[in-house]
Amino acid sequence: MIVFRNTGIFLIRLIFDFYLISLMIRLLMHQTAANYDNPILQLVIRRTNIFVRHLQTILPTLKELDFTLVLLLIVFEIIQTFLIFELRFQVMPHWRGLFLIAIGSLGNKFINLYFYAIIIRVIMSWLPSLQRSSVAEIIFLITKPLMRAERILLPIGVGFDFLYLFLLVLFQLISIIVFNPIIAVGTRWAL
Repeated sequence: MIVFRNTGIFLIRLIFDFYLISLMIRLLMHQTAANYDNPILQLVIRRTNIFVRHLQTILPTLKELDFTLVLLLIVFEIIQTFLIFELRFQVMPHWRGLFLIAIGSLGNKFINLYFYAIIIRVIMSWLPSLQRSSVAEIIFLITKPLMRAERILLPIGVGFDFLYLFLLVLFQLISIIVFNPIIAVGTRWAL
């Protein structure tokens, strides 16, 4: 029984996280005025258009924020959290706790997206042949606002750029201090 439960949780996370990351990338690319000729971005748009296209006629889109994508991120995270909660605890969760867990988990997913994007950017900076790929363009667009903002506070050091290390530590601290307590409170409220 436990094996089937763990398998179900794994598959739910895999499917929902893939779609949620696609929605996050689309949201971030909307904010950075990305090149929509990028094949990776076209794949993301095709995968997410199933729900986005119908809701964009109802919900407004501001210059920098697409409310349709934000709503879909929250809804899919709530559904994922509900399904995992049902499988793990076999209890119907309370909606307040479910919402808090979903918000905390979504925040952690954004933190992880930025965390791994920075690591990939560092690796790509060591290998110049990777800097001309479609993935590199998306990674640079995702991390560019962070680099610009933090460069003011932390200039380039002598021979070593501490900005990447600083951002990686900062993201983990934000996850530990902000989002993990939200998830813990949500779990208590949900039970």
